[in-house]
Amino acid sequence: PSGPGIEMMRLFSATRLYRPCLKPIDRVLSVRTLSSFVKQKFAQNRVETFQLQNDGNGTDPLQKAHVPVQKIEHETSLKLKFRQSVNDMVVYLLPQGYPNSVRKGYSTFITGQIVSNTLSTAAGVLSMQSLLYAMGLGMGFGLGTAPLAATLNWVIKDGLGQLGGVIFASFVSNRFDADPKRWRLTATVAMDSASFIELLTPLAPSYFLLIASVANVAKNISFLAASASRAAIHKSFALQENLADVTAKTGSQSIVSSLIGTSLGVSLSTLVAANIATAPGQYEATVGLYCVLSSVSIAVTYWSLKHVTITSLSQQRLDYVLYHYFST
Repeated sequence: PSGPGIEMMRLFSATRLYRPCLKPIDRVLSVRTLSSFVKQKFAQNRVETFQLQNDGNGTDPLQKAHVPVQKIEHETSLKLKFRQSVNDMVVYLLPQGYPNSVRKGYSTFITGQIVSNTLSTAAGVLSMQSLLYAMGLGMGFGLGTAPLAATLNWVIKDGLGQLGGVIFASFVSNRFDADPKRWRLTATVAMDSASFIELLTPLAPSYFLLIASVANVAKNISFLAASASRAAIHKSFALQENLADVTAKTGSQSIVSSLIGTSLGVSLSTLVAANIATAPGQYEATVGLYCVLSSVSIAVTYWSLKHVTITSLSQQRLDYVLYHYFST
């Protein structure tokens, strides 16, 4: 007997003979893939290519079916290895026992933080490009300063920025614990504001040291606010006394997002150059692109912090609770 139905039955009979040679998951995927392949060939009226009849030269008809099965098995094995590699990479970025080891909202929070950090880093690359042009390292525009003078300016602006950060921390003192979510948002705004100030240095290169120092003060404020508020936010997600694990994995997530953001920023900077001397339009495009990246970064940070629930009572939160309790 012959016909499309008979040929399909013979094909699956041939495949079944090779099932013991396959792994359980490869076995299922091979049959499914082969079934889909056969249906496609039936739809194209090319059933004759799958005929498993003896060709009269002593060729075993099952040998014809053995070739596609091996090919499918190889392709399926590569897919499984790729999925396993992706799963292993994700495991390295999440706390042990996830999702049972963290509270609800953790995945949303880290997703927002990764996106925000990626965009903020990309924007920082654009601002750094402008800062280097203002120091005279760009083509066609610069201060004409000697390498030693440029190095001194760079060191002085870093020192002034760190000094400003210390003064800020002494004024704020223990108020970081009162509202860690607000300070975390403040850290993002301060970092993007600092990068924006750096972006403006090519407009007034003679005031490089002053502008860069102010920007560096804002950066140090951002670092202090972020590090001071990080502990309370991570503690709110630690469900199994795994604060150290949550903190460590957050650091890994920040590194990965920074690498991605740096690659994105370098790619964007090659497309849009911040050289106002030779191409003012390109500088304007750089500023506009920075504003878009910065705005989205701040918005995503605000959205992610809405999913953080602080589980401890500070003096301010206790006053708020008591006020509403007695007012009702």
